[in-house]
Amino acid sequence: MSVVANRAVRLLLCFLLGVVPFFASSQEIDITDPDDVPIEERILYSNQSTFRLVATTQGFGLGFNFGKIKNIYSTRIWDFEITNLFSLKKVRLVNPYVYGGKGFVYGKLNNCLVIRADYGEQRLISGKPYWGGVETRIVYQGGLSLAILKPYYYYVLAIKTDESGQSYEDYDYQTFDQRDQWIDILGRAPFFEGFRGLKVSPGLHFKAGFNFEFAKSEARVFALETGLLLEAYPLGVALMADLGEKTVWKEIQKRAFLMFYITFSMGKRYNKY
Repeated sequence: MSVVANRAVRLLLCFLLGVVPFFASSQEIDITDPDDVPIEERILYSNQSTFRLVATTQGFGLGFNFGKIKNIYSTRIWDFEITNLFSLKKVRLVNPYVYGGKGFVYGKLNNCLVIRADYGEQRLISGKPYWGGVETRIVYQGGLSLAILKPYYYYVLAIKTDESGQSYEDYDYQTFDQRDQWIDILGRAPFFEGFRGLKVSPGLHFKAGFNFEFAKSEARVFALETGLLLEAYPLGVALMADLGEKTVWKEIQKRAFLMFYITFSMGKRYNKY
């Protein structure tokens, strides 16, 4: 072979032994699918935050939580939510003899707004398959509750007495405690009636349930959560008037509430640098 041919063969061998293995090794790295890596070895986000819609058997509201991801199995949760709280005994009525009358709830004493703040944990039960699916976690949280009570006013035709002792009829906004003066209920009073009588009742709560997360991306959170919520108020929360005989069970019902809840959450996972 000529000198030129020998040099060409050497260059070709150098190319095959040097450059080709480099590209081959590069291909081995590129074809590694993150979903094929065991779940324990995946890189984790350290934080998550979500906004959610809340529904219970006795109210509706909104919530927000912040999570600190400790490891693949455990996420610590700080949770805040605001919901209303109503009685299961309420029945909405309308006076058929009043044109355009607003509906009212006979026996209702207060509108109630509840602010909850708690701390808890989500623990992994089953992770998502590599092709996607649903991740299931058990959730348990506990914390503080604050019930804000606004007196419920009715728009009524009532009997009043003037300074001379003479009785007369007049339209007025009154609470249920003044029902002995009523001639007729025309409807409920405007919402802003009663803000001067705001009261608060502090309490505690605990909830436990299951969280089902189904986002396709690890950086996103789309989840349904359902479970039980137990809430207790030592000072009580008066939602409806007790027209019957007082019993121990009725007193317990004013101070303790057991509710089923369901939430839908949307949010993200991220790292802080």
